[in-house]
Amino acid sequence: MKSSKYIAGFVVILYLGLLGYLYLNIGQGKTFPSRPISIIVHSKPGSAIDFMARKVAEIARKYSDVSFVVENRTGTQGLVAMQHVLDAKADGYTLLGVTKSFLSTVIVNKSKVSMNDFLFIANMVSDPEALIANKSRNFYSLEDLIRDAGREDYTQVWIGPGTGSRDHLMAMKCWETLEIDNTQWIDYKSGPQAVLALMRDEAAVYVGNPADVRGKTGLGIISIASDKRLTPLPDVPTFKEQGYDMNESMWRGFAYKRGVPEEAIRYVTGILQKVVLDEEWINYCNESYVFSNFEGKEEFTRRIVDETAETNHYLNKAGMLVNYIKESSVHPVVIFSLITLAVFFLLFVYNRFDIHRFNYDQIVAGGILSISFFFL
Repeated sequence: MKSSKYIAGFVVILYLGLLGYLYLNIGQGKTFPSRPISIIVHSKPGSAIDFMARKVAEIARKYSDVSFVVENRTGTQGLVAMQHVLDAKADGYTLLGVTKSFLSTVIVNKSKVSMNDFLFIANMVSDPEALIANKSRNFYSLEDLIRDAGREDYTQVWIGPGTGSRDHLMAMKCWETLEIDNTQWIDYKSGPQAVLALMRDEAAVYVGNPADVRGKTGLGIISIASDKRLTPLPDVPTFKEQGYDMNESMWRGFAYKRGVPEEAIRYVTGILQKVVLDEEWINYCNESYVFSNFEGKEEFTRRIVDETAETNHYLNKAGMLVNYIKESSVHPVVIFSLITLAVFFLLFVYNRFDIHRFNYDQIVAGGILSISFFFL
C-alpha cells in the first residue's frame, strides 16, 4: 500500500516537472535554437538590405548551430514585412531586417504598425549619404557647390529617388546646413533613373550613397556625411573635414517583435557580434562602400528614438504630413456622404418619390446599409 503511494507521488512530481518544462520554459536556454531562423526582408533580391541579410546568413553558418534563411516579403515600403513579423510567434525564429527608411514609412503611412512594436537588437552597417555630381561640373568641394548655388537667376537642381525619401530629407538637411536657398528637388522615382539623369548632366547634385558611383567614371563624390573617410575611397572627403558637422547614413540592422525570449535575443546577438569580426564581413563592407558599425540593443534603440524625432521634423517641413492629414480628413467624409445619398435615393425611388411614405424602419435600415457599404 505504501509503495503505491510512493509511486503515485513520484508520478505527480514527474507530471508537474513536465508541465514546468513545457509551460514555464524551464530548460529553454538549452533548446534554442532548434530550427532555422528566418530573416524577413522587405525588398526584392539584390537590394542593399537583401544583400546584407544574405551575407550575414552566409557568414553565420560558421558560428551558428542552425542556418539563417532570408525570406523576401515585399510591399508597402516595408509594412508588409513588418506586419508579417508581428503576426509570427514571438519565439525568436522570425527576425526582421530593418533600414532607416522604415522611419519615414511608419510616420507617413500612419499605419497601425509602430516602431515601438519592435526590439532593435543590432545595427550592422552604416551606409553614408553622399553628394554626387557629374564631373563636368567641376565640383571638388562643398564650397564649389555653395558658390554654384549663389549664382543670380539660377536654381540649383538636386535629384534622387522619392519625395519624402531619406535622400530627399538629406537634401533638405544639406540646404539648411550649407545655407543655400535657391534649390529644387526633383523626384526621379528610382535610384537608377536619377543616376542616368545625372550622367546626362540634368542636375547639379544627386543624393545617394557611395556605391552609386561604382563603374561610372563620369561621376564623382563631392562629400560623404560621415565622421571618417571610407577605406576603399580614401580620396573622398567628409562633411566634417570641410567644416560641416554632419553625420547622415542609411543604417541596416535587425529587430525582433517584442516579447521574444531573452535567450533568443542573446543567442542571435552573439552570432551577429561574431559575424562583424569575420574577415569575410570586413571584405563585404569594403566592397560595398559601407562602414561596419555594430550597435547593440541599447545604443541602436537610442539612435532610432533620436532619428524618429528628426525624421518627423523634416517630413513635416517637406509638407508630407500636412498633405496626409488633408487627404485623410476629407476623403472618408465625401465617400460616406455619397454612399448615404445613393442609399436614400434608392429608398426614395422605392417609395415612388413620395417622402411621406418613408417610415422609421426604412430610415434605420438606410443608415445601417450606408455604414455597412462604407466599411466594405
